Amino acid sequence: MVMMMEQTKEQTIYKRRLSSTIPYGWKLVEGSTDLLEEVPLEVAYLEKAKEYLKGSSYREVAKWLSAKTGRKISHVALYKMAKKELSDKRSKAASIRWRQAKAKAAKETQEDLVAEAETYKRKESNTSS
Repeated sequence: MVMMMEQTKEQTIYKRRLSSTIPYGWKLVEGSTDLLEEVPLEVAYLEKAKEYLKGSSYREVAKWLSAKTGRKISHVALYKMAKKELSDKRSKAASIRWRQAKAKAAKETQEDLVAEAETYKRKESNTSS
């Protein structure tokens, strides 16, 4: 199992270009117009930059990141990347909650639902009396 993890770390990761902008941490494969290759150095420094954002401004971290990697990034681009990552995390959490609710609903029988409805009706009739 450990060997498989090490093997995947060494493999180059590719993805298709979805916009005119090449994302930070990626570069065009030479000769291609839409195939991107991951740049491990930029990805590693980007992860460090996210940690530095906890105590520094976006401008400071963007300057540091540009100096370390040699690829320019603006503070606005860094902000948008951080904001998108947070949004993706929240979206993923909501998706997980939704799947759990669907699974629970699928397991419930009609009898369970009728019993719960009757419980609510009894509570309502007790409070109105």
